[in-house]
Amino acid sequence: MKGIFKILSIVVLLGALVGGAILVQRNQETRKGAAANGTSVSVLPGSVVVASGKNFEVHTWVNTGKNTDKLSGVEFKVSYDSTKLKYVSSEAQNGYTVLNEVVDDGRGTLTLKMVTLGAEKAGAVDVLKVTFRPVGNVSGAISPKGGVVMISGQSATWNVAKYNASNYAPVSGPTSRLKPTLTREKVISTLSSFLRFSWCGIS
Repeated sequence: MKGIFKILSIVVLLGALVGGAILVQRNQETRKGAAANGTSVSVLPGSVVVASGKNFEVHTWVNTGKNTDKLSGVEFKVSYDSTKLKYVSSEAQNGYTVLNEVVDDGRGTLTLKMVTLGAEKAGAVDVLKVTFRPVGNVSGAISPKGGVVMISGQSATWNVAKYNASNYAPVSGPTSRLKPTLTREKVISTLSSFLRFSWCGIS
């Protein structure tokens, strides 16, 4: 009889453990889905005025979706038109560091894996500064894509839900032209030519 009670107790205990594990897993999946909907990678500022041949900077921001979700690491790509922009350099921000960087300037893709070696930050976090140089008077977009975030305390990674690009355009307005410098000699020479022409016409 005691043996039967022991067996029943073990079965009930195993059932409770399995049920608890299922509930925890469902709770984690629900939490993961809620957080993933708010995640984003953005290249800021949203619009940039650029000058041909002069470097300019944009920043890549990662938003974990909630101020309670701390960013442990992130992987993403930055896409750009390599016929219009040339990649110059990148620099990690706010305590995050680059583990791996792959630059494909031929295809216009920058792939990065980053983690934090210091205090983890939550919400919107500036993780990377990227410097480009425009080739001519060009316009286009610098677009993030393919993002995956690692959140502190979570065993799984989350796919980024939203991506926000930065649009760049050349300096607007009429093209500046160099004004001729008038000197005393040039004025006298111009007037002399005019007077000679006028007198010749009269005679």
